Amino acid sequence: MERLKRDNERLWLVLEASRMGLWDWDMTTGQVDVDDHWIDMLGLDHDQVRPFSIEKFMMMCHPADVDKVNKAIEDHAKFESDFYQVEIRLKGAQDQWFWIKSTGKIVKRSDDGEPLRMSGVHEDVSTLVRERIRGDIARSQLEAAQRLGGLGSWYLDLATDKVTWSEELFRMQGLTPDKEPPPASTHHQLFSPESWERLSKALTETIAHGTPYELELEMFNNGNFHGWMLARGEAIRSPEGAIVGVLGVALDITQRKSRETELRKKALLDPLSQLGNRTAFEISLAQTIKQANQSGSSFALIMLDIDHFKEINDQHGHDVGDRALVQVAERLRATLRGDDQIFRIGGDEFVVVLANPMPKEKLGEIAARLVLAFRTPILQLKKPLVATISAGLVSWNGREDSHDLLKRADEALYRAKSAGRNQLASDDL
Repeated sequence: MERLKRDNERLWLVLEASRMGLWDWDMTTGQVDVDDHWIDMLGLDHDQVRPFSIEKFMMMCHPADVDKVNKAIEDHAKFESDFYQVEIRLKGAQDQWFWIKSTGKIVKRSDDGEPLRMSGVHEDVSTLVRERIRGDIARSQLEAAQRLGGLGSWYLDLATDKVTWSEELFRMQGLTPDKEPPPASTHHQLFSPESWERLSKALTETIAHGTPYELELEMFNNGNFHGWMLARGEAIRSPEGAIVGVLGVALDITQRKSRETELRKKALLDPLSQLGNRTAFEISLAQTIKQANQSGSSFALIMLDIDHFKEINDQHGHDVGDRALVQVAERLRATLRGDDQIFRIGGDEFVVVLANPMPKEKLGEIAARLVLAFRTPILQLKKPLVATISAGLVSWNGREDSHDLLKRADEALYRAKSAGRNQLASDDL
């Protein structure tokens, strides 16, 4: 409890210092919960804002930004972006417009992939945007540090090639602030290879053409992962318009990235069985087909469900039904190989992806072992509860898409049920 209290206090301080506010949107009802920081950053009265809804939020958006918000939400909902992120204007107290960076993630979907809940943060970037427009070097650096707190900054003077760092940037990189910044020739060691490549290209564009950048970068220290940085940079121009330097700011977003990773995992996890859900299965199957196409290999897929599962629920109750589903998941894990991928795609339906190619004899062994594993009790009630399975196995033929492959697997499963259940059917064995 004490640790949880400390973590909550740290989170509150981070939100207070960084001018960030949390929001949580129930996409089925339209209700949006916002925390006090979210309301305070806009200078609004708490009682006037709450209760809050997506309709109220859209009314607060600048008319020119509404389509941008809707497009970002739609892209994320369709899995066309890893997360939702837009920079928009919101109307706050006294009709003042605030520049807000809105970032979020769908954290809950229905079994068929429909978004149900989205959570995220709003960051007040008003000062940074306006300073970028005005090009006020000194004020930009000062107010960015004041606004965000713990924000690292640096400046590159192109006339001298001299780089200066703020103390916060030294600390962010795990270095001692009382020393000079590392030589430019070693800066690649501060980032992962992929991050350094993106940062190098962005810096080149900024110096050559004045193009600003914003990147999320993996920090390294002594060759090991050190955390995540949100890096922004822009060109500094002389009164005549010549590019004379580059000003950069960096925010440690390690905790935020960790939360995003956890949210992403939860969005792909069936909470009951702790297996991947339907969304995770669809993503994995698409990747498996793509890899098989590229490598010229094959794979197999097993679709199965529990025989007479409705009767288990009707006779023993849904609590026992849930326990049975958990035990089925455990038995699948124990029976199959460690690299086989198992998913619960809804109700009592499970799918197994056997990604590594194998001869038919080996497939037959796995199929037989799988069916036999469920002929012994999975729960000890007043009487032992046996829950057999019916399954259909198919091998990818090298041409099918996900839809056609699943159709064949479903047809094989249907044949197993029609033949009396408690067995596996396949045309590939």
